[in-house]
Amino acid sequence: MRKNHYKIIAVALLFIMTIIACNKDKQVTGVTLEPTTLTLAVGETATLTATVHPNDATNKAVRWTSSDGNIATVTDGEISAKKVGTATITVITEDGKYRATCTVTIIPEGVIINGVKWATRNLAAHGKFVENPKDHGALFQWGRAGDGHEQYINADYPSGTVSGSENFDIYGQIVSTHAAYGKFIRQSTFPIDWRDPQDDALWNVGNKDAPVKTANDPCPAGWRLPTQTELASLGIGEWTNTPAAGRYFGSGDNSLFLPAAGCRRGDSGLLIAVGTHGYYWSSIPVGTGAYSLNLHTLDYPDYTIYRRANGFSVRCVAEH
Repeated sequence: MRKNHYKIIAVALLFIMTIIACNKDKQVTGVTLEPTTLTLAVGETATLTATVHPNDATNKAVRWTSSDGNIATVTDGEISAKKVGTATITVITEDGKYRATCTVTIIPEGVIINGVKWATRNLAAHGKFVENPKDHGALFQWGRAGDGHEQYINADYPSGTVSGSENFDIYGQIVSTHAAYGKFIRQSTFPIDWRDPQDDALWNVGNKDAPVKTANDPCPAGWRLPTQTELASLGIGEWTNTPAAGRYFGSGDNSLFLPAAGCRRGDSGLLIAVGTHGYYWSSIPVGTGAYSLNLHTLDYPDYTIYRRANGFSVRCVAEH
C-alpha cells in the first residue's frame, strides 16, 4: 500500500510540474525586420513587418522608433516619408530588448521640367513605384491596368486578341475569370492591339490638353500617365551608361533619369533592347496606335507612335 501511496504522490508531483512548465512564460530570443532597406518618395508610406522569435513567445510586444522624425516617422510599423534624407527605423522587443533596423532613404517627390512635374522612378506594378530610380520596373500593354501582365515573363504567352463584351469589365479590362487575365497577350495581326474592339479611352477620357485619369491608369494616387504634349516636353536629354544605361533630361536639381528598360514585343512577347532602348507610353492614342517616347544611344530620342500590344515602361506625372 505504501508503494502505491508513493506512486500517487510521484504522479501528482509530475502533474504539478507539468502544469508549472506549461504556464511558464516563453521568452523572446530575437526579432527580424522586413525589408531591411527601403526607398520612398516624399509623401509616400510603406509598412514594415517585424517577426518576434520564437513564434510562440509569450510577450510579442514591440516598440518602434525613428532616428530622425523630420525625415521619416513610424507608427506600428507604418512609415511616412517626410523629407529628403536617410533615417533608421528600429523595432525593439519589450521582452529582452532585442532590436532590428531598416534603413529608409527618402528621395524627392518629383522633378519639374518645363513646367511638368515627373515622378523620379518607373512603375514597378499598378500603383507602385520601383525602389531605385535606375530600376527598370514593369512593362505595360497600352491601356491595360496592372493585373500581372506587366510582370509576366513566361514564354508561353496567350496569342490573339481578347474580344466579346462578356470578357471585359465596366472599365474595359479583361475579366479575372478569362484565361488571358494577368498575362501578356501576343498579337501579330493588324492593328496589333491586345483587345478587340480597340478602346481609345482606357487611360484618358479627356484629351492631350485636358487629360482625365481613368481607373485603369496604373499610376498611384496623385499621379497619372503623361499626355503626348507632356512627354514631348522632355526634349532631347543626354544618353548615359553610368551607372546605368538610360537618358537624363533636365539639369541640376531638376534632373530626371529614364532607364533603358527595353520593351516586350507585342507580336512575340519577347523582351528586347534592354540597355540600349527605353520605351515610354503616353495616355494619348493616335490612330490605331499610341504616342510614346523611344530613348536610345543616338543624339536625340524619338517621339513617335507604336502599336498598343507592345509592353512599355510607364513614368508618371503629377495630377494638376
